[in-house]
Amino acid sequence: MRLFAAEHGCRVREIPQGSIVRVRFPFRAGHRNPITDCLRRFGVWGQRCDEKQLPDLRLSREFWIGCLSGLIDTDGCVRERVNPRGTAHGSVEFATVSPVLAMQVSDTLLRLGVANRVWVDERKRNDGH
Repeated sequence: MRLFAAEHGCRVREIPQGSIVRVRFPFRAGHRNPITDCLRRFGVWGQRCDEKQLPDLRLSREFWIGCLSGLIDTDGCVRERVNPRGTAHGSVEFATVSPVLAMQVSDTLLRLGVANRVWVDERKRNDGH
């Protein structure tokens, strides 16, 4: 991200407490935001949450690891669970309303050698959605 920002004349500010990196894209009349253009190229920009999916492109292992990391950072969590015998187990969870994205994330994890399972919550919501 730092390289992408530098290529587009952006300021990068790192917060010393933690791992937050803020990137500010300058407004330039007649130019689009480079992040928006990148998201448009990958078909993500302007999609409803239930329509989102991963790009169908041959991309590097590093790209897919970064992509999964971003998805987990935004819509996932890391948990530690203790079974009845007292053994701690870690798990990583990711939630989405897009069935296509869920299956693509599962497939990507399998290609990276990570066993996983997809669980569908069939509970009905009371508000009709």
